[in-house]
Amino acid sequence: MHTESSKPHTQQHSFFSHNNQTPSLVPGPLETALKGGTTTMSQIRYVKYQNKSQMEGVSGKWYLKVKHTETIELPELAKHMAAHNTSFSRGQILGILTDMTDCMREMMLDGKKIKLSDLAIFSIGVHCKGADKAENATPANIVGVHFNAQGTGENASSAIFEKVRFKEQDEYSV
Repeated sequence: MHTESSKPHTQQHSFFSHNNQTPSLVPGPLETALKGGTTTMSQIRYVKYQNKSQMEGVSGKWYLKVKHTETIELPELAKHMAAHNTSFSRGQILGILTDMTDCMREMMLDGKKIKLSDLAIFSIGVHCKGADKAENATPANIVGVHFNAQGTGENASSAIFEKVRFKEQDEYSV
């Protein structure tokens, strides 16, 4: 994991220290590849927030959460993919992705998990109220359905953690 913090009106620091001082980012296993210029490191922006709950042990503590910059929808993803030296057009890619999402939803609603190698295992889960006895645990206790995605291969949490650096969001919005 790599960390970086920058506030408004502060100088951006490079990943590697060129004057034998402590680098502004903690070097990780990609340092050699980065020096060779063959790999780029992703950067995830974060914001700080204070927990306002009354739960013991967490109340008043400060945490970090990811600050997403935008949501990319299927048409934008298809356009991006088409720009990556493929023989498929944006329309063809969009059609394939649209069909894929329909089929994935159908299979997940049939109780199956779907694994897209080096991306994630997708599945459906439920939120439910607890019951005091097993015989009282019924579908009536289900209060919601949610979507799960567990990273796999190069996108497993541990693999991503080693390949990313974190940067504090320059501006916070309330």
